[in-house]
Amino acid sequence: MLKKETDRYNYKQIHSTTGEVPYYRFKRKVANGESLFREFQVPKPYLSTKDIFALRD
Repeated sequence: MLKKETDRYNYKQIHSTTGEVPYYRFKRKVANGESLFREFQVPKPYLSTKDIFALRD
């Protein structure tokens, strides 16, 4: 049931504020470079993600 509602909202329902379907709005923003999502890059002086993310006991 949740999957069905999520699909309806993301792919069919027009958002009341933006007037756009969320899935298509997101795709357009990504294509135009306007998305706030960025590719993750390891900051210097770290060399790998293992330097940043570690499991601890």
